[in-house]
Amino acid sequence: MAKKHVINYYRQVQDLYFEMLEDVKDFDKALKDGHVTQEQVEQSQMMLDRVKDNYDRLSYIIVLLNQPARKNKLKNHQRQNKKVYSYLDSVSQEVTLKEVQDDLKQFKEFIKKEKS
Repeated sequence: MAKKHVINYYRQVQDLYFEMLEDVKDFDKALKDGHVTQEQVEQSQMMLDRVKDNYDRLSYIIVLLNQPARKNKLKNHQRQNKKVYSYLDSVSQEVTLKEVQDDLKQFKEFIKKEKS
């Protein structure tokens, strides 16, 4: 898979995410008008959160793809894109790996418990 394929996929997810944001605005208006319930809005928010998580993780991958390889240029790149890195801090490599490690630990404990 080439970088252009990853970027193309990212743009497709981005378009869907932004479309969903617009739909949420319409849904909020429908709530104010009494056409939907608060529970339906909360369900839609959970769906949006899943899409947002995927979008944010893909955004972080795109940032990584665009990082310069040379260390002396990397610091300048990170300084110039400080807001992007700050926004994506919750899906950074370290955070994601920590989540996966925690999930793996819980899974192993679950398996060990079920075997006993």
